[in-house]
Amino acid sequence: MDFKKYSAAMLAVVLLSLALLAPVSAANAENTAPADKIDSALQEKLDSMSDLDTIDVSVWLCDIDYEEVEQEVTQRLERKAEKGEISGQALLLPEDDLQTMKQQNSGNAQLAAVNFQPVNGLDIAAISQEDAQGFIETKREVTSQEYARQNAQVFESLFPKEKQEWFRTVPQRQPEVIYSCKYAPNIMMTLTKGQIEEIARSADVEEIFYYNTQVSAEALEMEEAMAAPQTVAAASNISLAYQTTTGVSNMRIYNHADGTGIKIGQIENSAPDFTKPAFDHMRDNANPENNKFKVVFDGNYTRNWDHSTCVAALMVGKSDDFSAIVPNASLYFAANYDGKTGTYKYWKQSMERLVDEGVNVINASTALPGRREDKGVYDDSAKWLDHLIYSHNVSVCISAGNYYRISEGCMSYNAILVGNINDNHTIDLSDDKRDIVKLNYQESAYSDSNTAAYKPDIMAPGATAGSCYSPMTNSYGGGTSFSAPIVTGAVAQLCGMYSYFKTKPALLKAALLAGAIKTQEMEAYDSDADLTNNVDSMTGSWRPGLCHKNGAGMVNVINAAAVLYDSCYLYFPNFGGTNNPLTQEIEVEAGSRLQICLSWLKKNTVTSGSHETGEVEDAGKDTFILELLGPDGELLYNSWYRYDTKEYIAFEPEIPGTYTIRVRKTNLLSTGTDIALCWYQR
Repeated sequence: MDFKKYSAAMLAVVLLSLALLAPVSAANAENTAPADKIDSALQEKLDSMSDLDTIDVSVWLCDIDYEEVEQEVTQRLERKAEKGEISGQALLLPEDDLQTMKQQNSGNAQLAAVNFQPVNGLDIAAISQEDAQGFIETKREVTSQEYARQNAQVFESLFPKEKQEWFRTVPQRQPEVIYSCKYAPNIMMTLTKGQIEEIARSADVEEIFYYNTQVSAEALEMEEAMAAPQTVAAASNISLAYQTTTGVSNMRIYNHADGTGIKIGQIENSAPDFTKPAFDHMRDNANPENNKFKVVFDGNYTRNWDHSTCVAALMVGKSDDFSAIVPNASLYFAANYDGKTGTYKYWKQSMERLVDEGVNVINASTALPGRREDKGVYDDSAKWLDHLIYSHNVSVCISAGNYYRISEGCMSYNAILVGNINDNHTIDLSDDKRDIVKLNYQESAYSDSNTAAYKPDIMAPGATAGSCYSPMTNSYGGGTSFSAPIVTGAVAQLCGMYSYFKTKPALLKAALLAGAIKTQEMEAYDSDADLTNNVDSMTGSWRPGLCHKNGAGMVNVINAAAVLYDSCYLYFPNFGGTNNPLTQEIEVEAGSRLQICLSWLKKNTVTSGSHETGEVEDAGKDTFILELLGPDGELLYNSWYRYDTKEYIAFEPEIPGTYTIRVRKTNLLSTGTDIALCWYQR
């Protein structure tokens, strides 16, 4: 399919109905000066252009009214319940006025036997996979229709038909739509310098970015190298140690968390080779429409990648002597690279095609466009991912990269960024190291910026994980590309065990980080006197247990499941208005490590002149302070870093007793925010 023609045609269809539409609200535009809406990278290019020169841009518009969306979602769910397509329990999922969602259960050892009690009418145990999926897909259906309507309406207001007719008589002045997003107030266009400067004056325009459709030479070099895994002699080189240390095998075997009812999205340069035996169990030869894998866009490549095949096999593959993390999940693939144009021009559309399919988690072991060498910044790609996760109930796991510095796109606040560990084919944590086994790249990437989020969020043994594929292709790979699908599989397992949490990406992230484990190397690193890794230089707030290089530590899905099973969490919608602060008492033992994670989602706006550093305009708006008080009420630790959507405290208490977790919002003037709080003690 020609994405460009398809997008333009769809936009034209929507434009036909605009006469019946209400005017677009510009309440969120405030009084921003036109120059402040233009990304610094774009402005640099505009300075060297004439008025009629064209350039690709990403134009962000004012957002839709989500109160109206929620009302429409509820009405459609009611109609589906009347038809018997979903149960009445699904009708409770959109509620935003629920109080603390803390569940009580029997505490039996078998995780799968969890028996949640009703909370404010919401019986979480009664929320089936069908109920949760029905809510998610209904909400996406409503929002996509509303974004199509509003984006088209704003486009016509910016380029009215009479002006478009005039453009046709002037060379190089006709605005060209590359893609109008289905799930974001965002349109990619080819515009002249004059048009960009003109639309920047509109109250309906929030920001304008240079839409870079390329990736850095280094990223391409890495991807090409990783696309051709090294050949090994025999299946004896397989290592499944990572499945033990991360807990994914025990979750699958003993708690039946095999991916049933879960939809996984995968985005890379080219499609996996689904003819491999690893995917035989997902294939229905008699009725291919029933296959549990689907390629929604193949990237116009003439070949399949071993890289993407291996990533897919890690998540859903199966053979006589190997089982992936969630072999019963459904997998949907979309390419972020277009072989016809040689660009990443349609990566947003590919990502949205996955959302169309109802995916619950997306794995991105790939480069994203707009990358710059040596420095990770918060940019258009990161902003777009943040919006997708925030608004559409989907988790996104991204590989951090195999260099020192994380590239942009990966700096999404709301995404789960995954770093790499080499487990050396053992379950012994003492020999686990941060390194790459191929290509001699230095180590798993991380951000050391003081004005950007702590990234990666979590680690996984990716350096040798790709070797699991050897019984199917006699090849292996290594790096963060193979760390990310392990965490994606863990998210899928949690969604499968607790279907309600499909709708709560922030809670899933908090549970994963709270349950993370530390390798010996990580513990040694934490004990170093390098305070720049644990202290916010602006506030002096101490962030024990969370560091730039390793995030919260290595993923362990058993621990994360225990957080949810043992009711060691709070989910508090719309917190921070009049109900500030929040306190939670917990019983703490002495001598074992206690880990507390606070997580939330937010949409960010990049400030003019600060794009290079990744600073965001509303960084301090939805920011929280996480505090821990001892049995005597004394403040022991706090965590506050305004450039992140997670706060983290970890320590080994010397005194047992009742401790108090306290959460305070830093800006009482803003609206409330949904927060997730998790804690875990080994």
